[in-house]
Amino acid sequence: TNIDALDACQEMLNVAGTKDVYQSLICEDVGDKPLQIAEGTYDALLCVEGFIDGHIRCDALPHLLKVVKPGGTVVLTVREEFLHITAEFRKLDPLIVRLREEGAWEYVIRYITPHYFGEKDGVIYVYKVK
Repeated sequence: TNIDALDACQEMLNVAGTKDVYQSLICEDVGDKPLQIAEGTYDALLCVEGFIDGHIRCDALPHLLKVVKPGGTVVLTVREEFLHITAEFRKLDPLIVRLREEGAWEYVIRYITPHYFGEKDGVIYVYKVK
């Protein structure tokens, strides 16, 4: 199994590197342009708490999907409150639906998990890339 870590913060990657889990540590900002990772590189992508203020914006999601192989799994997590109180993340659910309608991926499950972050609930999205 090969697992890579991607973060815009080298300090966070330095901590990740001490875990002896990751094959590669990639320091790159996830934004509105393609990643410096070849398309179709990964069997799966897991993005935990990336969609928060000051981190990954919604317009980066299509670029994240491109690094996953067709048939690969994408798992995203976000605090539920951000989908309601943050202007940027109110766009996330409509974007996810649009990407599904455009054939970029197919729905597997979306569920709310209680006490995801302390007392705050979280939303977990699971999709398969087409």
